[in-house]
Amino acid sequence: KNIDLVISTLPISGTRLTNMVISPILTQKDIKRIKKFLDAEQNVNIGYNSIRGMIEESVVFLEEDVSNSKNLIIKIGNYLVKSGYAKKGYVEELLNHENLFGSGLEMSMPIALPHAPPEFTRNTNLTIVTTNKKMKFKVIGGDGTIETKLIIFPLLNPDNSDGFYFYSFLSLLKNRKVTENLINCKTKKELANLFTNV
Repeated sequence: KNIDLVISTLPISGTRLTNMVISPILTQKDIKRIKKFLDAEQNVNIGYNSIRGMIEESVVFLEEDVSNSKNLIIKIGNYLVKSGYAKKGYVEELLNHENLFGSGLEMSMPIALPHAPPEFTRNTNLTIVTTNKKMKFKVIGGDGTIETKLIIFPLLNPDNSDGFYFYSFLSLLKNRKVTENLINCKTKKELANLFTNV
C-alpha cells in the first residue's frame, strides 16, 4: 500500500516516509497541520489529473529530426499556429523570447520550455516534443546552455488559471525516471499512458 504520511508523537528515524510529529494530546494546531498536508496532497493529485487533459496526441511529436533548436521552434510553432492552438505572431514571440531569456531548465535531466506570452494562446495544451539527438538551448536567465532531447511548449491561458497544473507537470519532471520514460516513448499512446498511471 502507498503511505503518504506517518503521524506519531515521537520522531521516526530510518525511514523515507513523510513523518509528522504531533503532541500526545492532539491540539488544534496539530489538526491544522494535518489538514494543510492533506489539502496539499489533494491539490497535487487534482493537478496531475488535469495534466492528462492538457496533453493531446495531435501535439505530441516523437524523435523529431531537426538540425538545431531554432529550426525546431519554427517547425513546431508553425504547426501550432496552423492547427489553431496559437495565434499569429506566436513563432516570432517564441524566437524573441528564446534569444532574450532562453528556455533551458537545469533539472536532474535538462529540459527546454520554449514559450510566448499567454496572449498568443488559442487552445491550452502542453505540446511535448522529443528529438533524435540533443538540442542546445540557452539557460533561462543565464549565460550557459543545456542539451536536451525533451522540449515542452506550454500554451497557457492568459488568466493563469491553468498555471497550477503546469507546475504540477514540472514537478513530475523533477523525477529523472519520468523524464527518461518520456524521452524513450516510441508511440504517442505510450506517452499518454505515462500520465494515466501517475
